Amino acid sequence: MSNEGELPTPAADLEPEHMDTEAAGDSCAAADNGGYDEAATEGPAEVDVVGIASPAAVESIADLQAAADGLISACREQVKLFEAKDAERSAEHTQKIADLDQTLATLKQESDAKITELHGKRDALTAEKKALENTYSFAKSKVKLDIGGVLFTTARSTLKTCKGSLLAAMVSGRYMLQPDEHQGTFFIDRDGRHFHHVLTYLRSPREYEPPADLESLNKILDDANFFRIKPLQEAITAAIDAKDIYR
Repeated sequence: MSNEGELPTPAADLEPEHMDTEAAGDSCAAADNGGYDEAATEGPAEVDVVGIASPAAVESIADLQAAADGLISACREQVKLFEAKDAERSAEHTQKIADLDQTLATLKQESDAKITELHGKRDALTAEKKALENTYSFAKSKVKLDIGGVLFTTARSTLKTCKGSLLAAMVSGRYMLQPDEHQGTFFIDRDGRHFHHVLTYLRSPREYEPPADLESLNKILDDANFFRIKPLQEAITAAIDAKDIYR
């Protein structure tokens, strides 16, 4: 029992009879670390979500996994389809290239044939041009003949066809023959009615066909003898002999 004259001692002024040494030690350690607790700064510990998830969440996770598996399977199928389509396009591309190569080969053959044909036409045109040039040169060197009053015009080269003939000698330049001053013709005093056969033969000896009647054959033979055209003499003589056989 307290005495009536004494005041009560405040609780704050009272010293604790004992202290928790472990707590004190922790406080001191915290003080030594600058007042920070290392355990407090570490991250949260891993938690087993499945273990604590509700059945609905687990079912949702299973559905998502099934959906992911289905999507992966669908993607694989799409890849297979793409690869098959790509292989098909590659085969079509290869076939088109082969067809184009065949077409190019065919076009080349046709082109080579056309080129060969054009070369042939070019050679023919060249030959024709040369023939025309020769014809032009013949025209420049034409000769007018007056055979017994019948006029003929031919080329010097035609008269030179049979070497050694009188006509070839006449235009050879070895003789000083002058044409008529007014008409420019060379006059030969012969019957000119059959002289066209002589010119026809000289122009195309292989294509010449003698007339059928014996009288004309004899007249042509006379001209052939006069102008000394030996091949024509032989051709007419053979025709006359054939006539004599069938008399």
